[in-house]
Amino acid sequence: QKNIYNSQVILLTGDNGFRGLNHHSYRLPPTAPTFEQNPYPILVNYGQRVELNIQNENPDGHPMHLHGHQFQVTNVDGTEIENGVVRDVVFVPGGCHNVTIQFDAVNPGVWAFHCHLEFHLAAGMLTTIEYQ
Repeated sequence: QKNIYNSQVILLTGDNGFRGLNHHSYRLPPTAPTFEQNPYPILVNYGQRVELNIQNENPDGHPMHLHGHQFQVTNVDGTEIENGVVRDVVFVPGGCHNVTIQFDAVNPGVWAFHCHLEFHLAAGMLTTIEYQ
């Protein structure tokens, strides 16, 4: 296992995607009237090993998708997973379940991280990974 340099908690909140990540919503056109910068991005630095502890606080399950990177699943509901699967989508079951993922920040840019259910995404269950 690699050393973690950036560990963040991501709360899956809200109802049907509204105010869906850490109690915030972020939408892009055409569901938003105009493009605006994400006011609440997940900030990373190039070369960091990033850990996202995804905590699902609502009854809906969410397939969470990260663009531009592949991540490794390292923990599910408190159980460490050695040599976890590498994916770009992970399903986080509803009802207060947790999944921890890790990825290497080696692809600079602005990348979407969102629920892969289209109506949740349209409601704003979206944020961005942004390199500083």
